[in-house]
Amino acid sequence: MSCESKKYQFIDANFSPYKIVLLNSNLSHNLASSEYNTRVIECEQALSVVQNQYPEYSFLADVPESLIRSLKGKMSGKIYQRALYVTRENKRTLKATELIQKGSIQDFGNLMYQTHQELSKNYEVSCAELDFLVDLTKDIDQVVGSRMMGGGFGGCTISLVNENFVNTFLALAKEKYKKKFGAELNSILVEISNGVEVFK
Repeated sequence: MSCESKKYQFIDANFSPYKIVLLNSNLSHNLASSEYNTRVIECEQALSVVQNQYPEYSFLADVPESLIRSLKGKMSGKIYQRALYVTRENKRTLKATELIQKGSIQDFGNLMYQTHQELSKNYEVSCAELDFLVDLTKDIDQVVGSRMMGGGFGGCTISLVNENFVNTFLALAKEKYKKKFGAELNSILVEISNGVEVFK
């Protein structure tokens, strides 16, 4: 969906033979609301720097990465990081749409990992628990992608796991998480539906 035009399109998402698995860190989003407001301000500051020279841009997500890089010297380190994340994530989201429609699940999974890396390092809304759960999947062939989801600083990761490996994956993740953080890990299996439908 375009937040500017309000136009949207439905995507036929078929991830077979992979299942969508959420791992709940059981860590509350204590910092999410305050840090979210900070990120909004930081992104507004980045856009302001861009608009000083390129007033035609109304949204940070529309600014090409090359332009952001050319303005690096005019932004503080944090503001530059936020701007890079936003422009890259918008590009990744559009690419992800193409990959899902083509059934290129492996490549889509790679984008999930890229997004998490940027959420953790450039946007800085992850935490040790979420990073651990994502990193845990990287050496498992039966998992093709994983990332944090939601507001960050706790909550869940979302992973694409081969349907024949789901139970083994859940047992492994719970064991490793308990050993690392001394906390319980909950899981949620997700099924994709057709969305909201009206039955008459």
